[in-house]
Amino acid sequence: MDFMIQHRCTGTPVEFAEKLELSRSVLFEYLAYLRYDLGIDILYDKYQCTYHYDGTNLYTALGLTPESNN
Repeated sequence: MDFMIQHRCTGTPVEFAEKLELSRSVLFEYLAYLRYDLGIDILYDKYQCTYHYDGTNLYTALGLTPESNN
């Protein structure tokens, strides 16, 4: 999920849910958790038909850096 949002390759909500093998409603629950509980700025671009981060991403919200994943 994070990779697809970072690379702006999610597609529409229905396509994104299918890629993750989730229902559309479960996808929206995950997105709500990321947005409201973790404070991650996730926006949907209706012209490019994709979700993307606007500022805070998953690593930043969790206090991680890409180097700490090694």
